[in-house]
Amino acid sequence: MLPGAVRQMNGTLIAASQRAAEILGATTPAGARFGFSAEFPLLVNAPLRQAMEQWQQGQADRSAELGLSSRVHRAAYRRSISMQIV
Repeated sequence: MLPGAVRQMNGTLIAASQRAAEILGATTPAGARFGFSAEFPLLVNAPLRQAMEQWQQGQADRSAELGLSSRVHRAAYRRSISMQIV
């Protein structure tokens, strides 16, 4: 699952781009560009979500191997997410 801020930002970008394409007309050059820009986040969201889930599982596995508690793992995850957003 994508972090909430990323999902919200992508959703806002997609909606705004689709709305602009609708207002300008999908057949106009500007409208077509907005329409195409809405496709990109849709295209990358699924692979990004899968990569993040795979990474999280790897982190959990390493924490378990090292005998770290789930609390320590969650704290490390929160720190890594906050660094990615900045």
